[in-house]
Amino acid sequence: GGPPPAWRTAVRTAAFGWVDLLAARRYDALAERCGWAAERLVEAMAPYWAEYDHIVTDGDARSAAQFELREEPGRWVVTQRITDPAGDGEWRFEARVDLEAAAVDGAPTLVLDTLGRFADGS
Repeated sequence: GGPPPAWRTAVRTAAFGWVDLLAARRYDALAERCGWAAERLVEAMAPYWAEYDHIVTDGDARSAAQFELREEPGRWVVTQRITDPAGDGEWRFEARVDLEAAAVDGAPTLVLDTLGRFADGS
């Protein structure tokens, strides 16, 4: 049993799609996918845009090194690092996939939990 392997790829693709939307500041489009209101996304990202002028979306930014999927009972927890032009690497978002809901839907859906600087400053 367990989730189909293709789901991991789908989740990673979705997470990077979110990065693309953040990079383009397409908050309305992201709000439709992530479960947060556009205003909340704008607020969460304001400190980033105060410091950096863009989000890097090249091959390195899309690499597996920037993405982490942790398996927990009944859910996956996803961490996607956001690549800034200075290489500080302080920003990320965390999202979760409810595996029971995914089984019903036939596909995994990411729900945004946190967006911002690493809480521990590392």
